[in-house]
Amino acid sequence: IGFSLPGPTNEETKVLKIAPNLEIKHVDFTKYASAFEFPLFVENDANAAAMAELTLGIAKTMRSLVYICVMSRGIGCGIVVGGHLYRGRSKLAGEISHMKVASHGRQCTCGWQDCWELYASLDELAVMYQKKTGHMVRDVQEFFAALKKYEPVAAEVFDEYLEYLALGIQHIILIQDPHYVIVGGDLSRFEEFFLEPLKEKILVENSFYDNSTVEIMCSTLKENAFVL
Repeated sequence: IGFSLPGPTNEETKVLKIAPNLEIKHVDFTKYASAFEFPLFVENDANAAAMAELTLGIAKTMRSLVYICVMSRGIGCGIVVGGHLYRGRSKLAGEISHMKVASHGRQCTCGWQDCWELYASLDELAVMYQKKTGHMVRDVQEFFAALKKYEPVAAEVFDEYLEYLALGIQHIILIQDPHYVIVGGDLSRFEEFFLEPLKEKILVENSFYDNSTVEIMCSTLKENAFVL
């Protein structure tokens, strides 16, 4: 039985260290192991998805990638170097969503301010849209419906959102220099809207990288990558 978990996870001790968006800390999964006749495994969700893309998805040629899981309430990153997950000394590698990208003083659930996921999680689209129009959208699906109708405010909001998403990915490319950057999670369902404009923003003319040195891709496994 495999548990794909939204936070820093120790796959050896089977402990979820913290999941800020769920407001939980230190969940020990070994206490559940005796309830089942099967081996029990735990893994960070973005790490699991990164390995899925490496073995089942689109990253089969080159062996280094960063998988970016963009969800409604958060962002996760799985880092693969030379075909192996990079976890870091304290299993914190990939918590890139909590790097600071602004100076507005917005409070994050992790305790810091102005973290990347505050500006680039999917729910932010609805928040930004409501601020500009006074109209509340029920979910992200409704926002993309407005975008599909070429609603000007929706287009303006989406462009601003992609600026923040691109900013974080640019930092990741400079830190990690991967062969692939794969965008997955809930956002991957809307590939037709985001992939090309996101590439343009990420690959804006610079001295360090271009489309010949890094491939920006959308997950082929979509939201199923974690469980696969």
